[in-house]
Amino acid sequence: MNIDEMNKIATRKNALESIKFLEFMISAKEQQVKDEPKEPMWKDQLRQLYGAQELIELDLEFFEDE
Repeated sequence: MNIDEMNKIATRKNALESIKFLEFMISAKEQQVKDEPKEPMWKDQLRQLYGAQELIELDLEFFEDE
């Protein structure tokens, strides 16, 4: 296994760990939105979390297509 393959595996592992963390954060934020529906800040934060998750998933797809 060469260094490029090792870097690709590490990048994929980090992306998957990040997605798991974001899924946890999204779940917690969704509950916060339910608990405090009139607080717009929670909805904004939830949108940001979804955006971050989408970017990491796109990055992961890029590495898997190589």
